[in-house]
Amino acid sequence: MNFVLLAGGLVAGFIDSIAGGGGLVTLPLFISVLGQGVDAVATNKVVGATAALVAFLVYWSKGRIPWGLTLRYSAWVGIGSYLGSSVTPWIPKGWFPWILAGTLPVVLWTVLRKSFWVSEKESQYS
Repeated sequence: MNFVLLAGGLVAGFIDSIAGGGGLVTLPLFISVLGQGVDAVATNKVVGATAALVAFLVYWSKGRIPWGLTLRYSAWVGIGSYLGSSVTPWIPKGWFPWILAGTLPVVLWTVLRKSFWVSEKESQYS
């Protein structure tokens, strides 16, 4: 099992460094080891935060961080994370598959319509 987790972490890190979304690899692995629930999600969040920190340090060392955009985006991510983690305990577990099914098309549309969200000037940082 350790080899599977290590291999999955390597694949997830590679995917995250290129396009993001490594959590889509690690979360199912953690669920298979830890079971469904808070333990798997929290472990996945720690891994994701570590990956984001490493990416931040690499980009920072190369001077590729647009600070204004970064700080605004970080504030919105923090607000969304706080709201999501505050509301989640009150949502019945049976609703989560339906919530995911409803949000996945929105995520797909967002990824495919990058030009809608990112201007030409900002795309030099992606």
